Parts: sequence; C-alpha cells; structure tokens
Amino acid sequence: MKAVLGNLPVVYADRYLVGSDSYVGRVGVDNRRAADSATRYLLSLGHRQIGVIAGDASSGTSVDRLEGFVQALRSAKIRPNQSMIHRGHNDMESGHFHAVQLLTRVQRPTAIFCTNNMMALGALAAIQEIGLACPEDISLLGFDDFYWATLLRPRLTVVRQPAREVGMIAARMLIDHIEGRSSIPTPTLLATQLIVRDSCCPPKKPLPR
Repeated sequence: MKAVLGNLPVVYADRYLVGSDSYVGRVGVDNRRAADSATRYLLSLGHRQIGVIAGDASSGTSVDRLEGFVQALRSAKIRPNQSMIHRGHNDMESGHFHAVQLLTRVQRPTAIFCTNNMMALGALAAIQEIGLACPEDISLLGFDDFYWATLLRPRLTVVRQPAREVGMIAARMLIDHIEGRSSIPTPTLLATQLIVRDSCCPPKKPLPR
C-alpha cells in the first residue's frame, strides 16, 4: 500500500480524518474494539445509564470510538439514548461543559465514558465542582493513559494505547516508502489495554420508597 498524498509521503499516527485517502498510510489502534471493550466493562459493573463524551465528528478515531460505544450497548440489548451522547472537541473545556450537561439532567447517567484523556480531565473537574463523588456517585472512564493519571484522585480507569509502538511503526512506514522498500500493510491497528484503577464501581442501588 502506498503512503503518499500528492508527492509527499504521509502516515497518520493515531488520529486520522474522516474520508481520508485510502492510499495514505495509517497506524493506530482498533478504536471500535477498544471502545466496545471499555463500554462492556462499565456494563459488567451494572451500569445501564451511560453517557459518552465523544470527540469531533471530523476525526475518524472519534467516530470509531463512538461506534464502538454504541455497538456495545446494542450487544447488551440497550437502545442508545441520543440525549446521553455528546460531542466535544478533545479538550478539557468541552469535557467539562458536556459533563455538566449530563450530570444536571433529571435522570443523570451513572457512568460517563470520555473518548479522550483531556475531556476526561474536564469531566472529573465537573464531577468534583458539582459535589458528586467519583466513583460512588458517578463512574468515569477515559481513553488514553498519561503518566500523571495515577496522581489524580481517584486514579483514572482508562484505555491505554501503545503510543511508542504506534510512533515506531509510523516512522518505519515513512522510511520504507522513502527508500523504496515494501511498506508495512496499512492500516495497521494495534491492540489496547483496559487499565482498571479507582474511578469506576457498580452504580448505587436506588433507595427504597
């Protein structure tokens, strides 16, 4: 597979644009499977009202992660609630904004899945500002690990991507193309890990009336 755009060798590492030229190289993770697995973890804890804060619709990775989330719900025979699906911009501000929108609903979710680590940080800030406890009142699961995630309280449960391997393979793809060697097949999708820490737990049981 060629890894060119016009006359320039190009490889997308992790994020890619919706409708990208199929001749452009791409290295990343199986975002649909990763989001499906993360959502299934929340379902296994007993969550049924799950909100999601996904990234921009122009990003193929964001689209794939949202599709994986919806796929997991449907596999569990749960109809996706469109009012629980929010789109942010992969930054703390939008994570905070959309988390507030979800948490101030009459029927708020018992868990939130953020498809980007910066949005997860914004969501955690919103949870704490509103006065809710994470994970006792609201579970939070993020996508992308980062070295200071364990310094937060609670320590965040996240999907970890093999960032080093993604970068190495993308670089090799470019070098192979420049030097005229047969390139690594594209897209190359690597496996992720669900890193379970402290920010998720089973939902509270409703108080008896």
